[in-house]
Amino acid sequence: MNKYASNLVTGPILPPTVNYKPVVKADCPTPLSNPDPNIWLDGEGELPEFHPILTTDFFEFGTSTNDLDKIGAACEMGDAVLGLVVDERKGAGKSTPKWAIIRNCSDPQINGALVGKPSKISQQAMWAVYFYKGFGYWTTVMSAIACWAICAGAE
Repeated sequence: MNKYASNLVTGPILPPTVNYKPVVKADCPTPLSNPDPNIWLDGEGELPEFHPILTTDFFEFGTSTNDLDKIGAACEMGDAVLGLVVDERKGAGKSTPKWAIIRNCSDPQINGALVGKPSKISQQAMWAVYFYKGFGYWTTVMSAIACWAICAGAE
């Protein structure tokens, strides 16, 4: 994955218009460097065992204030139906396929202090869409590599 990491580097974030002058304050940190991607395994490190994947039927993303990380390992929009089908088949005594989830983490946790309402002018949604559209292709490449690694090691 390191071969493609340079495609996931964000550029500098500037004020939205020239009417804003950057203000440097002691309590306003400079941007962090781009972090290395994390690979979390169920029940290891900070990820609790059986921490669920949250699913929604609307555009949802984690923020620094909505605490989605406390109730789920990731938030996706529709794919968790596979887990429900497998559970239903298992409950009905039918055979179930082996399966795994590789979450395409296209957006980082969004700053919850950004304006979130009304949704049609939400700065939070704007940044979530920016990261998804700007980096979604390359995060999908990373997910495909992870999927291939699982398939290559499957028995």
